[in-house]
Amino acid sequence: MASVWAFSSPFLISNSSSSRKSIIASEMLSSINKNQVMDVPTMTTSVRRSGNYPPSLWSYDHIQSFTSKYTVCLLIYRLQTLKEAARAMIYKDNEEEESPLHILNLVDDLQRLGTSYHFEDEISNVLKNIYYNHYKNPEKWTQMDLNLKSLGFRLLRQHGYHIPQEIFEDIKDDTSNFKGDLQKDIGMLNLTGMNSTLLELAKLDFNMVQAIHQEDLKDMSRSTKEILNSIESAENIIRYSAIIRRLVDDLGTSTDEMARGDNLKSIQCYMQESGATEEEARMYVKTLILDTWKKLNKESSGVNVIDSHFLKEFVECGTNLSRMGHFMYHVADGHGHRLDVTKSHVLSLLVNPI
Repeated sequence: MASVWAFSSPFLISNSSSSRKSIIASEMLSSINKNQVMDVPTMTTSVRRSGNYPPSLWSYDHIQSFTSKYTVCLLIYRLQTLKEAARAMIYKDNEEEESPLHILNLVDDLQRLGTSYHFEDEISNVLKNIYYNHYKNPEKWTQMDLNLKSLGFRLLRQHGYHIPQEIFEDIKDDTSNFKGDLQKDIGMLNLTGMNSTLLELAKLDFNMVQAIHQEDLKDMSRSTKEILNSIESAENIIRYSAIIRRLVDDLGTSTDEMARGDNLKSIQCYMQESGATEEEARMYVKTLILDTWKKLNKESSGVNVIDSHFLKEFVECGTNLSRMGHFMYHVADGHGHRLDVTKSHVLSLLVNPI
């Protein structure tokens, strides 16, 4: 399930002008000779430009007022029953090995509904078997239809398996485009009807996890967030994720920030360095974002991610933060403008049950 993070600084230091003056004045007075009279110099302070952001929509009292009915023990038993039913589906479909398409569709459904985290071990075993039995050997690719190729290609690569693009070579023409009507069919692939059990599981699971997030949000509003230690083996994940968030931020906020006299952003820096127009600079920044996403995806699919459960969660967190950056700034500044859009999504995620 998705999560909304609230941050507050652990480095809260008094920075008021009166406090500084009092400290400096006290130090000066202690050094003044009793028989001397000295003029205390006037203190000057620099004023930081204000972003003119509106007051927060999420006051302490408002957050503490969140409630949910999806914490009842009876619902927990129902959730467990639905999970066992879904687990039985996985085992049953996995035994029917003639074609892996059905089980791949089931895994895809679970991921799209946001409930696959309940079945990580089962899904891991399923995909491992499918990879070694159907996808590792290139000789078997020509026996697959486009639906099976595309779905397996996407799911296996999402889970860290190396599936090369050459799997599609036999269905491309001389110009590397898909043959005939295949181009029109690609957008319609993998659209399967959802099982009613899976839908009920997803709805109940969402509402119950939402209730947990509400309690977490209440706790976070009472205390400061901890600072995560950097992980040496995932430093590129951190770097690429930060670059993406920085650049999408610039695309969404640079116009307003420059209007109020803020520092140059990546767009303006490129304009000055290359002589490009603003439109050309924005296209260049979008290209940088796309290239960085490719690097992040490549880094995320390393073999060490498959072997380390903790690192896998860290990689998912970094990737999701990059996605969050696209979401917050895809229209404008999601913090300072278009608060109606941001508010609507936050309420859907954390407050309003399905």
